[in-house]
Amino acid sequence: MENSETIESPQVLRAEITMAPDAHRLIRTSGDELVLAEELFPAPLTGQDQADLAGMHLVELRKRKQLLEAMKEKLTRPARDVINTALSWFQPGIKSNEAADAFVGRRLSVWQAEQESLAESRRRAAEQLAREARQAEERRLAGERARAEAQAREAAQKAAQAAQEAAATKTAESAAAAAAAESEAEAAEARGSDLAQAQLELSSAPLNLPPVAAVRPTAGIGFSDSWGIELEGTEAQVIEKLVLAAIKYQKADSMAALPERIEITRPELLAYVSLDKVALRRSAVALKQGFNVPGVRAVNTKTPRRK
Repeated sequence: MENSETIESPQVLRAEITMAPDAHRLIRTSGDELVLAEELFPAPLTGQDQADLAGMHLVELRKRKQLLEAMKEKLTRPARDVINTALSWFQPGIKSNEAADAFVGRRLSVWQAEQESLAESRRRAAEQLAREARQAEERRLAGERARAEAQAREAAQKAAQAAQEAAATKTAESAAAAAAAESEAEAAEARGSDLAQAQLELSSAPLNLPPVAAVRPTAGIGFSDSWGIELEGTEAQVIEKLVLAAIKYQKADSMAALPERIEITRPELLAYVSLDKVALRRSAVALKQGFNVPGVRAVNTKTPRRK
């Protein structure tokens, strides 16, 4: 079977360089010009005669240099023409390769950026689901806590009533009922305390996020990390979250003394509190995924770069 590819004939370029005898002599004698000048003028010039001689010698040197330059140009021009022609053969292929490299690199950069954006969207969706699940669990615990408190109050009332009846009748049966009611009240109070502690631990625990598949890097394209911050709401809402997260209070002795929730009674004062975004960004850069500040999340922006 015949080969359909065309085999081109080799390209041949030749340059013939011939040095004339007079050029050869000029090159040989010019190599001793510095030695001759040092012999003619071994010391600084001391008179007009030496200055005139030095001036004439300088004019002769410059004429000889011009003659050497002209001979060099005439002798090397054919070789330079051959080299320039040979270089021109490669230029189209080199330029086309560079253009193709830039084109493919742009395509890869766009694709990689899209994959990073999709991964970020999946991560945010996972965070939202985890946050909603935690809020639902907090509501469930709050409901159980409220029921436990109601049972504790009811049991306390029964205990108080039984104690009054026992004091009035002085009977052993009434005293036993009072003791049982008091024990029931203590158990209900302990259950409410445990639920409050569980609710507090749940609200302060980090989100349990499902794993999000990482984007596989593409050969030839790299990305540099640029960590920053993103507020989860307005600045006022973030400040309120930070203030509430910073508040500490001593656990009360009884569930009746434990507040239902902490309220900010004068929210207008939050306008005098400002977020230090520079410090937040520094913490995000230092901690990266370990950054944990209420109302603020650390975000990483990938910037494409050529490897």
